[in-house]
Amino acid sequence: MLSAVRTFATDESGAVSADWVVLTAFLVGTGLSVLTTVRGGVTFTSTEVAEQLRGQVIQSSFESDRCPGGLDAVQQRENANAIIAQRDPVQVSAWLDTNTTSLSNDAVEAELNRLRASVGSETGVQLEGTLLAAMECAMVMRGG
Repeated sequence: MLSAVRTFATDESGAVSADWVVLTAFLVGTGLSVLTTVRGGVTFTSTEVAEQLRGQVIQSSFESDRCPGGLDAVQQRENANAIIAQRDPVQVSAWLDTNTTSLSNDAVEAELNRLRASVGSETGVQLEGTLLAAMECAMVMRGG
């Protein structure tokens, strides 16, 4: 009897496939439950990352060295300059729409160069400085 118990304990043959089926089913079930639990968080995180990356692309496109702060900053500077000069401020966005929408990129660049040449260090050219900054922003928005 002792030898039968010893033979039974050391015997490695048997219903191994049944053990693997149970083990594999358990692992697949665990994987599916983890996937179901994590799926919502992964979707949310990937959407957040995509929005963040889109924001960085836009920020680097519209806040370059040529147009720091974008058109809002140009408008704020124009409002401050107009108060100092005691004149009505130019509406920068409207001025750009009126004066640059129909122009080609080369024509906008030529106008930009003309404004650069006319803007000096005198305080009387603050309006031209605003228009120069607006033209620089227009070039940035056009990808130039």
